Amino acid sequence: MEHNKKRMPDERDAVTHRFVIGGEERNKGYVTVGLYEDGTPGELFVKMDRQGSQVSGFVDAWAIAVSMLLQSGTPLEVICTKFRGSRFKPEGLTDNPNIRITTSPIDYIVRWIEGRFLAPEPAVAPEPAVAPEPLTLPEPEWTPAIAAPVTEAAPEPDVVVTEHRHSEPGPEPEPTPEKKCAKCGSTDDVHTHYGRMQCAKCRSGKV
Repeated sequence: MEHNKKRMPDERDAVTHRFVIGGEERNKGYVTVGLYEDGTPGELFVKMDRQGSQVSGFVDAWAIAVSMLLQSGTPLEVICTKFRGSRFKPEGLTDNPNIRITTSPIDYIVRWIEGRFLAPEPAVAPEPAVAPEPLTLPEPEWTPAIAAPVTEAAPEPDVVVTEHRHSEPGPEPEPTPEKKCAKCGSTDDVHTHYGRMQCAKCRSGKV
């Protein structure tokens, strides 16, 4: 069975990246990506500091499988999507500001490859808004208005003005003549004493 394998050139460019997981030097690793002439990835090498461990052997075998997939024409996007989120130790925080936390060395590597080699999709400029056509309404049929009959207003009632006239004053009453004593002529001390008039000055009863 013949495979359509795209071989790497004898001399090639490569990008090497160093990473640390969990803040420990023993979890340090190096990933190297070999490039085709057009700059696309064609092979992958991973070296962990923990040589001889199960993690180091597993990651090395995984890198060989990814290299075969790339040279067989498998899109890089598909590979990264399949292995993103793989969970096994070592895991934790990283020193990469773009990948603050990772779930495994493989999860870190594919996320770094995505950010390094898979350019984000260009933003599509929104289409200019088209102003809607003005809505034309049919002209309403004109109907002549019928004038309402004019009703004459009732005449206002006449206002009756009542004239108040001041009555002419009558004749002033005549002053009552002063009483005075017939004997001494005093008027100040005349008063009634037991039913009759008496002068208080001379005690005379002739008033």
